[in-house]
Amino acid sequence: METETVYTIKSVKDLGAKRCRKSLDLLLDLYKRDLPVDVKREVVSSIGRQNDLDAVYDFVLKNAFSDDALMACVYQMFRTCLYKAKYDARFEELGKKILAHYNNEILFKMDEFFKYKHSKHERVRNAVLRPTLLVGDSEQTLKKLPEKSIQLAFTSPPYYNAKDYCDYHSYREYLDKMKRIFAECNRVIEDGRFLIVNVSPVITKAAGKGI
Repeated sequence: METETVYTIKSVKDLGAKRCRKSLDLLLDLYKRDLPVDVKREVVSSIGRQNDLDAVYDFVLKNAFSDDALMACVYQMFRTCLYKAKYDARFEELGKKILAHYNNEILFKMDEFFKYKHSKHERVRNAVLRPTLLVGDSEQTLKKLPEKSIQLAFTSPPYYNAKDYCDYHSYREYLDKMKRIFAECNRVIEDGRFLIVNVSPVITKAAGKGI
């Protein structure tokens, strides 16, 4: 008795890498099957990488607006439209229809970041290329960095009057300080990149600790 092939993300990627009609037909058939979400998402991604623009377009058009379409797959279909629009204007129009149909914030973010990534914006010449430790008042030290020059920022903000270097007259003064610091973080971090904030449930010094 012949056993059914179990498809994994890797096996689907390998299948999609062949980019031939036989592989495409198998991928189209796989999409109809009951597969784990992550595997089915990779099926959509692999279909999107195929060279047969007519077949890829028909696939997205047929499935992107289906009532039972998984959003994880719709995101991949939209991504296909973004990248294929370079070769076929139909995909640009199809992408606009997907945006209008779902009115989904993730799709809008994907569209915004794709346009930014592929625009002819001028890269920051003084970008920080090595891990850098800023020592001092973050509100001031961050001002030394060029705009959009950081791809990842990691910070542990001062806790409200819990350390010797913290001396705020009120909690509002502390929050205003944090707001100015994070505004600087937003200024120096490149669009689409990340800010990691290490926080702890510390409000003030424990009683009896002194100053």
